Amino acid sequence: MYQQTNLPPFLIHLRINSKNRVIHAMNYIPASRRNPCPICGHDSWCATTSDGNMVLCRRSGGINAIAKTDANGSLYWLHPQNNSIPQPVATSIKPIQRADEDTLNAVYGSLLHYLELSPEHHENLLKRGLSEHEIQKRQYRTLPDSDRWKIAKQVATHFADDQLLTTPGFFIKDGNYSPYWTIAGSSGLLIPVRDMQQRIIALKVRVNNDDGYGKYRYLSSSYHGGASSGSHIHIPLFDQPIGNEIRITEGELKADIATALSGLLTISVPGVSNWRMVFSTLKAMKITNVKVAFDQDAFTNKNVGRCLYELLTELKNRGYAIRVEKW
Repeated sequence: MYQQTNLPPFLIHLRINSKNRVIHAMNYIPASRRNPCPICGHDSWCATTSDGNMVLCRRSGGINAIAKTDANGSLYWLHPQNNSIPQPVATSIKPIQRADEDTLNAVYGSLLHYLELSPEHHENLLKRGLSEHEIQKRQYRTLPDSDRWKIAKQVATHFADDQLLTTPGFFIKDGNYSPYWTIAGSSGLLIPVRDMQQRIIALKVRVNNDDGYGKYRYLSSSYHGGASSGSHIHIPLFDQPIGNEIRITEGELKADIATALSGLLTISVPGVSNWRMVFSTLKAMKITNVKVAFDQDAFTNKNVGRCLYELLTELKNRGYAIRVEKW
């Protein structure tokens, strides 16, 4: 599945796509599947500075965001991510606040209860090495193409409207006769994203048909005026004593599989440049030894390699014992 290797020397140079005029001038890394926006959770159209101190989000403002317009007159927001940066004046744009973790867990648990896992997705998970027990335990489901309103209607019988409105993925759609609840997102495999208390705090979709916007996407209703998913560290279900060592990788499904097959808890960062989020988790779990297993392209892709280098450097500076693994 992976092998241990030494860290190669990296040339840490950032190359920005010159086709994106705004982020090119500001030295930003475009959002992608590997590097989703920390503000809205989407994998396109937004960007993050190479040092992680500023996020350019084109979908969500907020109390500490700076509203700007690009050369085409389109609105975007700059979100400082470092407390040393002076906080800007609040804007009038206030996105819907995401529900608390307990509400998210309850709503998503109900949604998964009413969904099924397609034979195709089930077979794919088996081929990836997961057992039948692991597939059932981790609650993978299929988000269908059609009739989502029927599923949303069933979920809506258990929750108040404001609970659904603040749960990313649910939104109200105008019908021919009256508005109704339904579910956003592309069809695909649903992967629960969990926190340290094993609560489901988000859902990732491995889309059936990649349209160029990334294979993995958070379930979100921000496009429909609803709540944004945000970005999260994923802690897979693990029923053994954790000890003082874990593995860090990128990708929720990969973390689940690595945990199940290796017996070592493997947590996932939501994108290669979002590695800074992991340290509060490591501290809370009292971890001292860390294995880092990014994808093979960390040794060939400069952006991914730079993120791996920075993560390893910070881990070393904070006193963690480190081992690097190659998938």
